[in-house]
Amino acid sequence: MPALIRVKHQAILPNRVRADVRECFLLVSGFGDLASERAQLRGGTAEKVSEPPEGQAGGPANGCGPRALEPPPALFPQTWFRPNTSVKGDSTVRGTVMTIEIARATPGDAADSAVLVGELLDEIMHATGVQAFRFDLAQTSARVRAFLEQESYSVFLARADGVSAPVGVITLCESRALYAEGSFGIIPELYVRPEYRGGGVGARLLEAVTQVALDRGWTRLEVTTPPLPQFQRTLRFYENAGFGVTGGRKLKLGLHQGHATTDHR
Repeated sequence: MPALIRVKHQAILPNRVRADVRECFLLVSGFGDLASERAQLRGGTAEKVSEPPEGQAGGPANGCGPRALEPPPALFPQTWFRPNTSVKGDSTVRGTVMTIEIARATPGDAADSAVLVGELLDEIMHATGVQAFRFDLAQTSARVRAFLEQESYSVFLARADGVSAPVGVITLCESRALYAEGSFGIIPELYVRPEYRGGGVGARLLEAVTQVALDRGWTRLEVTTPPLPQFQRTLRFYENAGFGVTGGRKLKLGLHQGHATTDHR
């Protein structure tokens, strides 16, 4: 079903960039998603209404006469989060303002990325009391390097000024499904070191992969939270970012040495 949306305020975009899209008219198409019980709107075209030049008639006194149309401003600059690019911004962490840089990882960052993923898995196992993962730093580092060299995995790191090691990581990979109407993204790992939480670092990492998804024309992003209720805060984080619970439980069938085994890790 088509719909016409009138924008009344400035847009607040990823990395706190603002774009003056007031008085833009967006033509979108809407459809229902039974799984989430929500209506979803997909953007089509946009036009911005401008005031007529000074001295020209602007229609009736109430301002509702003909007005000129002009192309809308670019909402998402195409240089964001391309290879070898980064975005910096200030975050307040525990009362201290620090500059956080979000940058795409290279194969040379494989070890730093693996260390952060290991800390994430350790935190999950400590909170749940279940030895759910077999983590080997050397093997994981080699795996990250291979994924990045094959360009089958995207990794973004958060770095704080004056801190040698990264303070956060997020990973992204592509999947395909008929229910998703094509390709979509999966976020396998997102982790921010505890002392840097609460200052928007996780949100900035999430913005980075969201921009990748938009650039690639994916229909959605999906993520699975760690076990609940231990990680209820993580669920709230994603819900505050716009993610909706779609129901069901994550299930896994382990495949080891050519045999299927029940595996609860």
